[in-house]
Amino acid sequence: MRFSDITINGINIYERYHLMLKKGTYDALLEPLAMKAYPSNDNATIDGKLVYTRNRMIKDRDVSITFFIYGKEVYECVYYYGEVMELFTNNTLQLKSPSKIGRTFTLNYLSGSKFKMLPWHNNTYGNLKIGMFTAKFNEPNPANR
Repeated sequence: MRFSDITINGINIYERYHLMLKKGTYDALLEPLAMKAYPSNDNATIDGKLVYTRNRMIKDRDVSITFFIYGKEVYECVYYYGEVMELFTNNTLQLKSPSKIGRTFTLNYLSGSKFKMLPWHNNTYGNLKIGMFTAKFNEPNPANR
């Protein structure tokens, strides 16, 4: 997966915000969906209960995604973090996955972890500063992808 394939609300997050998703993010996003409880009727005039199994619906769900922000200097990472948080808190997000996965996830921001800088200097990506944070989102209708 190339970082440049991922968009949020049509914005390439790698190019615009220097944002990358942690490896394994799609494992969380593609986790099997939970179903709502079967509707039932536990009437006192019948033995047991009646369970209606037709048209069972999918539950909403919460998902946590870890992001990395890179920059040449720490202030650049902090700047992009502020920009990303503004995007997350002011919009319903349409996270479009790479064409290999071919899904668009509708997400609403709930909360996030503290932003922290990682102590890497000569890392895999060259001499870049890298910050990290985790954001928690709600996917209101996982059936609509």
